[in-house]
Amino acid sequence: MGLSVRDDPPKVIDLSLYMFGEAREGLALAIRQISRADPDALSTVSVVIRNVSDQPKSFVTPGWLAFYRLDVRLPDGTPVAPTPYARALSNPARQQESLRASLAPGAFNETEIPLGSLFNMRPRAAYIVRASCKPLDGVTVESNEILTA
Repeated sequence: MGLSVRDDPPKVIDLSLYMFGEAREGLALAIRQISRADPDALSTVSVVIRNVSDQPKSFVTPGWLAFYRLDVRLPDGTPVAPTPYARALSNPARQQESLRASLAPGAFNETEIPLGSLFNMRPRAAYIVRASCKPLDGVTVESNEILTA
């Protein structure tokens, strides 16, 4: 067994591709679908939290996948059920990890979330998706709404 090191260039995120939801307490959230070469690949989204204030923001998260709440619905408004994997991830006993996040003014953090692993979704079907999080006590930040295909 050996160690492999990759020297990938840093990922560049073009914020002009994101539509942010309403800012709350200096934080804004955006979601967009990540395009894949395979049309049958299950949906993956990129969620970005951004500090839109002129002050640094710090908060503690229970791991990034537990931090974001995703609302996935069919076009008629019917909620899409989570997979067994997602239910296991949402078990509070598994959310013992805490991460401290700090965002300087204008800074952001991106998380890619494999929706197809977390919700019972079919390839090539349309879904309405919105993300939210609670970075500060009593504050819920919501993203824009997207239609995946």
